[in-house]
Amino acid sequence: MALEQQDPYRALGYGPAPDDLLQTGAHGTYVADVAAGNGNASVGSVGKGVAPNADIVFVEASTKCVPASDATVVGNSFGDSVQLAEAIRFIFAFAEERNRPCVINLSMGTNGGPHDGTTLVEKWIDCLLAQAPNRAVVIAAANMFGKQLHAAGKVSAEKPVELKWEIFPNDSTNNELEIWYSKDDRFDVEVIRPADTIPIAGARFGETREFTFWEHSTIVVANREKDSCNGDNTINIFLDHELSPGTWTIRLIGASVKDGGFHAWIERDEAGPSQFKAVEAGDSYQIDDAVTLGSIACGNKSIVVGSYDAHQPGEPLSGSSSSGRTRDLRKKPELSAPGEHVLAAYSGTRVRRNTLSGTSMSSPAVAGVVALMLAKAKSRGVSLSADNIRGLLIRTARKDPPTTGGDLDPDYGFWHPRYGFGRVSVTDAVTAVTSLAAKRGKRKKAKSPAPNRRIKSKSRKT
Repeated sequence: MALEQQDPYRALGYGPAPDDLLQTGAHGTYVADVAAGNGNASVGSVGKGVAPNADIVFVEASTKCVPASDATVVGNSFGDSVQLAEAIRFIFAFAEERNRPCVINLSMGTNGGPHDGTTLVEKWIDCLLAQAPNRAVVIAAANMFGKQLHAAGKVSAEKPVELKWEIFPNDSTNNELEIWYSKDDRFDVEVIRPADTIPIAGARFGETREFTFWEHSTIVVANREKDSCNGDNTINIFLDHELSPGTWTIRLIGASVKDGGFHAWIERDEAGPSQFKAVEAGDSYQIDDAVTLGSIACGNKSIVVGSYDAHQPGEPLSGSSSSGRTRDLRKKPELSAPGEHVLAAYSGTRVRRNTLSGTSMSSPAVAGVVALMLAKAKSRGVSLSADNIRGLLIRTARKDPPTTGGDLDPDYGFWHPRYGFGRVSVTDAVTAVTSLAAKRGKRKKAKSPAPNRRIKSKSRKT
């Protein structure tokens, strides 16, 4: 196996990309070390991961078949891809064949999608978690807070909404915007170039159209009716990177309006981010940080994790840690964990470490906690459903401030849209598994029937 070789990368025939301004070291190496690093580096080791004795199943999910920006991209995204679903199925099957409990960490995600738990990958995760006990999926909440990537408002039949989408100069990347709205409404959409007043692209309800400029630059507008997963309508707009920078206007026209509400998200793009421009007087929408969870972080049985800074007094939230709720108003994330300036393994060497921040770091910390919980449960001979695991994590979370800005849950107490139900507690979560095993043992013993006893009788001879 590659990991048994002196140079695993050479054995595989590939390795992590060279460091650049956007990323130092491979993302997956950091994540794996936080969850399950063994701390055995000969030089420079600073500690172990949360579950250092856990076995690791690595899966590389290819994105090569996901189109980039032309009309074929409609209906495709890495956050909701077949590759990711197959990777999750493979890991659970691998664990099941060996009769081992398993937790999967997903420090990944995009911004688009319905944000209501109905993407195919989220449904697949829920299905697999319901099929068998001793499984869990932990997902990073995302890092969208404060970046002006989400807008919400209402379209009326009388007045269109004009979203202002700002593309910055020297942006060499393609840009994508996604809008979701009720199945009871019908919107037409027009795209207006900076400094213009006349649309240069658009699509009526139910249409997908591609517009070509200067023989190679394109705008794709997909105004799709009744998504196959949730029945709602969605609009996708793709701008080629060679189109004019500046403030583009996306005009939403109410062709038939019953509700009128919509949510819009700009797709993540670290190399060339764009954003919604500040709302002006008279605009019938707002830019806010609600509903900024990642595209696959809105399922029903997954455990979604926000990030806080454990180095600072009061352990404040990480500035970019995304916010719930989901679009269908469920409470996500479930909890938060340390994710700011986390020191972890640097790829390509056994001795170097580096710091990284974000929910990609807090999520594997919770995955490590779940691994410890599952190990404890197995040693006590008990099974934990995905709902058991989620409930124990929530109930044992530290209920530190804030105590405002959220609301009360009848089952779990105070919930905050970024902290969740509190900060993860490793010791309390594992102890709770021990207590649960003891309670189940007592109930099992109490229900056991009394042993049969043969009664001997003596008979007299007459």
